[in-house]
Amino acid sequence: MNTNQLESTLVSDYAHVNVWSSPSAKDMAREISAISGLYCGPATVGWIAAVWNNQKGRPYDYRTRLKDKDLFPDGPRAFRKKVPGFKLNLSELLRRETREELQLSDDSYYHYHTIHQSLLKYEMPVVVRMKAPKFLDGLHYVTVYQSEMKLFGADDARIQLYWQDNGLNSNRFENNPALTRTKWTKMGHGALVLGAKRVVRTEQF
Repeated sequence: MNTNQLESTLVSDYAHVNVWSSPSAKDMAREISAISGLYCGPATVGWIAAVWNNQKGRPYDYRTRLKDKDLFPDGPRAFRKKVPGFKLNLSELLRRETREELQLSDDSYYHYHTIHQSLLKYEMPVVVRMKAPKFLDGLHYVTVYQSEMKLFGADDARIQLYWQDNGLNSNRFENNPALTRTKWTKMGHGALVLGAKRVVRTEQF
């Protein structure tokens, strides 16, 4: 994309999923982050399911469900695979909690700009896997619901991601312990070594 094209898209190149960036969605994220001892996988699935079921007008007691260790036992989880010794993967959890309507995509993203383009194109959030701040905490999952691209110079396009967290990585964006906003990162420099997957509707498969 050249400079003129970037400048012409800056007004609209603010990718977000309206349902997930709404005040009610952010309030639900705040409540989930306050649940003591909640692992990041259940927090991620619980928030996506809470927002989805809410916009469908369906009762969904996410706080009670997330506190139930039979439904959401502690332990490591994969995106989609069944791994020996791991708990039910995120995709299967998401299917269960959304009445088989949502799951994670087969394809993966590894860069900020591909996540940004996915949000623009599909209007569905993206679940990112990363290293936890502390080595002993292992891997960590967050949900990117919004991103923005700006031009800081003729050849300096940068992207900023906004995500829901269970509080582990939070920088209290909007004074909410469940929300994080990254630094502006140059196009091509933002790499996600452990990958990310888009939330998709199951009828797409």
